[in-house]
Amino acid sequence: MDDDSTTSGTTDFLPLHPSGHSFNSLDDEAGCHEAGNDDKPSEGSSFSSSGPSSSFANIKNATINATTNALLTAGTATSNYILQPTAAVVARDVLPELFKLIYSYLKEVTPQRGRDIARIFGSGGKNLVHLLSETDAGSSFLAETKEAGDYLLDLLTSPTGRQLVIDLAAAAVKTAEAMATPEARDSVRAWVLSLTRLTSLLGSPLAHTFYEGCGSAALGAAALLADGRSVLGAAEVVANVCHALEVEENTRRPSARAGLGGRER
Repeated sequence: MDDDSTTSGTTDFLPLHPSGHSFNSLDDEAGCHEAGNDDKPSEGSSFSSSGPSSSFANIKNATINATTNALLTAGTATSNYILQPTAAVVARDVLPELFKLIYSYLKEVTPQRGRDIARIFGSGGKNLVHLLSETDAGSSFLAETKEAGDYLLDLLTSPTGRQLVIDLAAAAVKTAEAMATPEARDSVRAWVLSLTRLTSLLGSPLAHTFYEGCGSAALGAAALLADGRSVLGAAEVVANVCHALEVEENTRRPSARAGLGGRER
């Protein structure tokens, strides 16, 4: 009796969980869950797992947005107050002086012949650009050149053009294979030696004498053709040739007419 009363009295004074159950009953339920169904959440639980996660995501997004806005603001301020004024000063003051220094240095270290060549090509290129861009003839030439280039591209991209590329590649390979033989090497060496001999011969003093003789002969031929008798003789030859052609025409005309008449019949 004493034990029962003690037990009942002890049970009456146990503290209660906010859900209305005693801590002993909650411990018993927890033990049951651990023993039988560990993965199933408690139905009486008042805490949700989505609450803290959503709050953390909101805080993270807000932090990212604030950081991005701060970086954009800092970048805009840097560009407006540092980069753009600096770039303007460099373009207005620094670059012209730098180009002048580079031009002066190149002018000093470049020989006079090189400067003359550069001046010639620069002047010619400038005039060519102005001619092509500021004249009607230049614009027409550019348009016609572009049209010709388009035609060439159409020609090369055609099936025949592609086949030509293949044939040229095959010919190059076959030529390389043929040139790899000892006979071909000997032939190339012989031609190189012959060209070397020919160059030496054309540059020899005797060749110079021959050139002078050819020039004198050409001048003599020009003087002969300019003589009055040559002109009269040439006129006579031309008259005889024209007369012979006229006679040939009169001779061939009846037969030609007969042939045409036979075809018409």
